[in-house]
Amino acid sequence: MAVAAKGCFDLETLALLKSVFNQACTLLPHHRDDPEMRSTLAVRILQLAGNGERNPTKLLSYALDACSLPAREPSLASVVPIRMAR
Repeated sequence: MAVAAKGCFDLETLALLKSVFNQACTLLPHHRDDPEMRSTLAVRILQLAGNGERNPTKLLSYALDACSLPAREPSLASVVPIRMAR
């Protein structure tokens, strides 16, 4: 596995990066699984891989560090109303 040219990855590395990204997405808390967070995960994986890292555990850990960002408040649309018994 090697970087073919600056910013380009070979097929084996791309398969590794895809696998790490997919695993990271499955580990996201439901309320954080949105396109913005997925983009953040992808960028972080690519950043570290661009520096030569190929250890999937390190790539995954670095990507998931993005989850430590403050969570957005759930929208009111996601709140299920509760009916009180009379």
